[in-house]
Amino acid sequence: MFYDKSTKVICVFKGILFVACLGILAYGISYYVKCWQFKNSAVLINSIISEISPGTEPEDEFRSFVYVSYPFNGKMNYNVPLRYYHIFMRVGQYMEIYCLPGEDGVIVAKSALFVIPVFLIIVGLITSSIFGYIFIWSVYKVVVYDLLLTSRGKTLIATIDKIHRRDKYAVIGSMVYRVYCSYKDEATDKVYKFRSDDIWYNPSFCYEVGGPVEVRVMKKNYRHYLVNIGQMSIKWEDYEKYDNPANAGVKEEAG
Repeated sequence: MFYDKSTKVICVFKGILFVACLGILAYGISYYVKCWQFKNSAVLINSIISEISPGTEPEDEFRSFVYVSYPFNGKMNYNVPLRYYHIFMRVGQYMEIYCLPGEDGVIVAKSALFVIPVFLIIVGLITSSIFGYIFIWSVYKVVVYDLLLTSRGKTLIATIDKIHRRDKYAVIGSMVYRVYCSYKDEATDKVYKFRSDDIWYNPSFCYEVGGPVEVRVMKKNYRHYLVNIGQMSIKWEDYEKYDNPANAGVKEEAG
């Protein structure tokens, strides 16, 4: 197997994000069903906005509280909190609300009933699609692609052209590196260029520009390849020593 433990951990992390996004989607669908059930059980009535007041607590500085009055079950209910507000609301304005029979204080604005579940469903669909694609592609590369290259590929000895630190990318303080290398086919004089996947440690501890590196390729199609830099074992104190590009010879470029 060519992928190291850190790459597989990143793959698992992507899977966790994908599952979390599916959880948002599932919760949004569940919330939508509950809102639909509430709508079928409730009665749609007219109410009037009786009061709009700003929050009195520090955490409510940018919030406004809406109270409505409405007749229901033969009596008038005054100043019932609505728990919904938008900037176009005005005192004295009529609005439709859903009210549960037998529970006069349980009310929901008609315009707000499906806002939250629909928002959660949209967010869940978008994020789960994005992270699902990222996760599936990562699994394919770590498992399927790796197995195919191991069983059907061959190994080339390429020359390292550049060790590049991607300064624009960092996760929890860890810098990301890439190794660029090339291989010249002596039979055809054709030069093939290869690039490693993102590396979550400084590869300059074990590799240097101009040095050799293994590249696993499919025998009949060099476009399918894997730069084999996932087998090194380093100590933490050595990592810190060589993580400085000035010590390791890493070429710093905006990336």
